[in-house]
Amino acid sequence: MNQSTHAPASEKLAAPAFALSALCLAGVVAAVWVLDSQAHGLLARLDVSVGEVLMNEGVRLEEGGFPQDAIQAYQTALRARFQGPHHRIHMLERLGALLRDQRGLESALAALEEAAASQHATLAVFEPLFDTLFQLGRDEEARACFTRWAAAAESEANTAQRAEAAYRMALLCERAGDAEEALAHHAESNRLLPGGPSAWVLAQHQFETGEYKAAQKNVETFLVYAPSSETEDAAALRENIKAKSQGG
Repeated sequence: MNQSTHAPASEKLAAPAFALSALCLAGVVAAVWVLDSQAHGLLARLDVSVGEVLMNEGVRLEEGGFPQDAIQAYQTALRARFQGPHHRIHMLERLGALLRDQRGLESALAALEEAAASQHATLAVFEPLFDTLFQLGRDEEARACFTRWAAAAESEANTAQRAEAAYRMALLCERAGDAEEALAHHAESNRLLPGGPSAWVLAQHQFETGEYKAAQKNVETFLVYAPSSETEDAAALRENIKAKSQGG
């Protein structure tokens, strides 16, 4: 009896099954590779923007009334990478202002100075930095801050910030005993933004020096914008100016 030359059925099925297994394995490997590549890309993106994630959490905590937790989030973010360097500077500005309120002047200084020194600094950083230096008695550094503040405000055509910088500088000059320079800064602040606190200072000085017309103009302008706590004194000065003018 002749023996069959055909392979058993089990052997016939084995080859396709093996091929199918190999194909499935290849598919799994390819899928894993794709997922790993995608995960690596996602992790890379997260690594680059983790600073922004922590900053946004800090903003959420700060606006939610949890300043200490916000400070911790901001300080943690400083050790992370930011996708945009301007975001880091914006966060430093917020951190500096928050530290001033919560932990004192010295603790805020480093963050404010780093923010102000950056090319991405905004005008918002200069007022708290100047005030911090002023209150710490670091007058020369405050003067340097004023110079940068005034230049930045002028380059951005921000009249309100220019006026504020001039007013703050006038206060520094007053403390240093330089009345003439202080008055010059007050005059510049009032020229840029009439009716502010410099108008009140000028009105009082002009009344004392007999410049009643100029004093009346400044006190009238000041009364338009003055806080209610100061209107009584300003109104009294206005009456005194009128009396002196009529008497003269």
